Amino acid sequence: METVLIKGATFTMGTPIRNEKNPKYHDDEAPLEVTVADFRIGKYPVTAEQMCLFLNSPTAKKHDRESLYFHHDIGLSRDDSYSYSTITMTGDGQYVPRDSAAKAPANQVTWKGAALFCKWLSAETGKQYRLPTEAEWELAARGKELRRWPWGNQAPTAKHGERYDSDELHNSYELAQRIKNNQPTWTTMPVGSHPVNATPEGAHDLLAYIVGEWCANKYVASQSSEQASSPEMDLEDLTTDRVVRGYYHRHVYGPWSILFDTHQGRSWTRMHFHPIDAVKSAARHGFRVVEEIETEAK
Repeated sequence: METVLIKGATFTMGTPIRNEKNPKYHDDEAPLEVTVADFRIGKYPVTAEQMCLFLNSPTAKKHDRESLYFHHDIGLSRDDSYSYSTITMTGDGQYVPRDSAAKAPANQVTWKGAALFCKWLSAETGKQYRLPTEAEWELAARGKELRRWPWGNQAPTAKHGERYDSDELHNSYELAQRIKNNQPTWTTMPVGSHPVNATPEGAHDLLAYIVGEWCANKYVASQSSEQASSPEMDLEDLTTDRVVRGYYHRHVYGPWSILFDTHQGRSWTRMHFHPIDAVKSAARHGFRVVEEIETEAK
């Protein structure tokens, strides 16, 4: 599990758009000053291959399998062209990556599955892993200089990630050709496929895919700096929504309707979903880990 060092900082997380009349402004992304200590974050999202190791482990088998990974299309054949999941199952109940998806992000993970993966990985390696806090995730994505995007302030293009090529990928002709050629309609590429989207510290794919990444935090609309920085993974409460960062859109409210803009996700975008029962048709959730490090007393 490769991780990169993010130096701690005091910074202002949240949207830089302070005009509440602006339709792109969201109250729960209001500016908030936080202080974050040094930490190491996953260089890449956890892959389908890595998630399968956990899902097939004795630890995972103690839990209801559908509470760890969304199953709404997992039963389709391994090369099924209509599946969006990067993981499927064999006839004997083993989890395996779909064809050509081993190095792609695990993309239908529940919050519970992500949290338990971290605990399992800690036990397997002797290192301490957990989900990132909201403040850590945003610092990794924006840096203390508050970049709009992980790579800087340059507007994204298709070379930064598949989410920015969505018009082509969702074109009806393109989909028809994929189906005709027996190619999968899910398009999640291997992690690291878009090297220009890396942060200066070397964290890749923070905003590359049409998926979001779970954080440790429970969702609070008007959060405090303590709540944004809390690393607690509360596995006793599995009813309160958890925060998802790096998602590819938020609703944009216009004067007459809700406008759905798939390119509105930014480094400060917050979404939230149920830790187990997120809407199955919109279950595009992955995650990356944080490796805890000891810091010298000051």
